[in-house]
Amino acid sequence: MKRLYPIWGVTLLVAFISLHATFVFAGNGGNRDGMEMPVDAGSMGNGTHDKDTIHTWEYIENISITEPQRALQVIDEAEELGLIPQYHLDHLRSIVYQNGLNMYRYALTYSLKVYRSDSIRRHPDEALQVLELITDQYNNTGNYTESIRYAIEGIELARQTGDKASEANLLLYIAINKRHMGLKKEAEPYFKQSVELLEEVAHGSSNWEVVDDLIYLYGTIGTFALDDKEYQKAIDLLPRYHKLMEQFKSCTDLPDGIYDMRLASIYALYTSVFAADGQMDKAEEYYRKFDATEYAHTDDGNQMRFDYLLAAGRYREVLQFIHADKENYRAQGDTVNHYYVGRTLTSEAEAYMGLDDYKAAARTYKQMYDLADSLHVREKQNGVLEFAAIYETKEKEAQLVEQTARLHESRMIALFTGCLVVLFGVLLWRTVRHVHIIRQKNVVMARTIREQLAYKDELFLREEEVRTLQEELRQKTEELSRSEERPEEVPTEAATEASVAAEEEIMTAGNPPAEEYTEAMMRGMFDRAKYEIISRKLYLCPDFSREKLMEVTHIPWNKFAGLFKKYTGMSFSRYINKLRLEYATRLMEEHPEYSIEAIAEECGISSSTTFYRLFFEEYKMTPKNFRDSLKHSDN
Repeated sequence: MKRLYPIWGVTLLVAFISLHATFVFAGNGGNRDGMEMPVDAGSMGNGTHDKDTIHTWEYIENISITEPQRALQVIDEAEELGLIPQYHLDHLRSIVYQNGLNMYRYALTYSLKVYRSDSIRRHPDEALQVLELITDQYNNTGNYTESIRYAIEGIELARQTGDKASEANLLLYIAINKRHMGLKKEAEPYFKQSVELLEEVAHGSSNWEVVDDLIYLYGTIGTFALDDKEYQKAIDLLPRYHKLMEQFKSCTDLPDGIYDMRLASIYALYTSVFAADGQMDKAEEYYRKFDATEYAHTDDGNQMRFDYLLAAGRYREVLQFIHADKENYRAQGDTVNHYYVGRTLTSEAEAYMGLDDYKAAARTYKQMYDLADSLHVREKQNGVLEFAAIYETKEKEAQLVEQTARLHESRMIALFTGCLVVLFGVLLWRTVRHVHIIRQKNVVMARTIREQLAYKDELFLREEEVRTLQEELRQKTEELSRSEERPEEVPTEAATEASVAAEEEIMTAGNPPAEEYTEAMMRGMFDRAKYEIISRKLYLCPDFSREKLMEVTHIPWNKFAGLFKKYTGMSFSRYINKLRLEYATRLMEEHPEYSIEAIAEECGISSSTTFYRLFFEEYKMTPKNFRDSLKHSDN
């Protein structure tokens, strides 16, 4: 059975980063960086939020995660009333879009706008904080080169201002970016420099944020060591962890619950490290310590249990936590996300496999496959909405200025001529843009088709593995039964052939009445038909028909049509054509030199006209557009 050790590091790293972001990135208020924020005298000591007290940096930042839409509304109100400088408003918008809405590209546009403004130059401490935001946003959008570039710029500014804590954080970002780029050796010196600086700053400090930064840094290093299977490297950090946690506990103004949360994260990390290293006794010891924390019994804490319980073979226990986690996702209405698919469902499938419940595991894998398709659709829609919002924000002001100037400066004839020119330009732009959008959509669709086919291939392999395991189990069971019933009899070759013939005669001797077909029997007939079609590539035969398939699979004629409609949602002929078209897309990718006519004939469609029609109906593009999109996608 495939173990989940490789994803532990990713899971724990995500946990460390998310927890760190909650208390540091969203909490980098004005007091820490010396920024001048508007504060109303009437708001001090008042437990309520009136019209004046909510239009402050502190209030907006506090609701940036829990109420992002409300925070944006308050920012717009403050902008209309002129209560907060414009560059501070844009800074707040960047924080809200990143921490509250996870729209990193949109947040990045505001961060860059702030950093390029003249006002920010008078406040180097705030400029440094904006640089940290930009570095983080470029990292989250996958632009590691730009993230490193702004990190280097931030390091220079941090050295000028003497802010060693920010310098250490930016060095850490360079290390993380290089790790993501596959440059592990090049990342090590930056990890080392970051540790040395933060150790110097945190030495004897009672500032919880500085100590927390150092704990986070060691957590990142330990998690990467786990990911690289350098378990001793992670274990060697334990003594330093214990000292840091003692220092952390004695810090002033420590937020409620953060010490317990950090402690739980460290115990969870070392539970995974010792389990991966084969030291199950130590792993159990740290798991008990983890379980003793309050945070371990929160929703996030329960997710941290999955890996150890799977490694310890406690499958029924881990299924209880997994099912509770699934209920939480359903209650929140958010079961279509990468973490749910890659973490919760993957752990559930492994637990079922550990219990030899292959049927339940297969259901989970199917759910993962279905949700993966939904994720692709959601990400495409979110990307379109986000880029549309960016475009609207950048172009809105310029368009208004241009239209106003044209109306006031032109005569009637000049205005008429100008309108014609503008109209022609808009039409040309829309035409070019439309062509570009269609091309981009085709590229995205081609990439999506390729990924979906890869998922289907992987799912088919998993189903074959399950089928093989079930067949082996059945054969062993039958052999054991025969050996127990007739140990003295050794079946001869003739007896074996007679037994096989008898089984085939029973299978083909007639079909039970319709009411005797159970759901399992119906599903079994469909799975067998599907396996025969795909494994033997029967769909490639131009004259392949349902009659030939019924001869092979012995499916009753009165059940055939309903069977495919029920389990595929389409008719048999459409299902076969879909398989042919998928095979055609693979041919176009693997053999770009083949003509479209040759591909149509190779995939079992004799008429190229029919092939074009079916292909467009299925993928909303022509075969030629698909082939061109594959080239653009590869580039």
